[in-house]
Amino acid sequence: LLPPSLPLHHEQCLQYLDKAYSNRVSVLVVYHNEVPTLLMRTLTTILHRTLPRYLAEIIVIDDGSELDFSEEILEYSKSQRIPIKFVKNDYNMGIARSRLKGMEMAIGDTITILD
Repeated sequence: LLPPSLPLHHEQCLQYLDKAYSNRVSVLVVYHNEVPTLLMRTLTTILHRTLPRYLAEIIVIDDGSELDFSEEILEYSKSQRIPIKFVKNDYNMGIARSRLKGMEMAIGDTITILD
């Protein structure tokens, strides 16, 4: 991963993006029995590769996993400047219902789904 301080966009690109895209995005990550390191890497990549002014929040939904990594995710979210919401389904609802649950919670103008 590149360090977060490294500029990822040329200034002219940023000016264009500000004019063309004023919407903020909610990123929805649904997982089931995922390896925690992969999930943390996904969250880190989202945070480091998305300009903060365009990122409203990240919503992480555990779709009834047998392994519980909620503490790690909650601890990680405390150190971030972008809100990370965590939801754990009581049982495996399936990807479609989990996505809908996340969409209902989203506050962004646009929703991006990663799963």
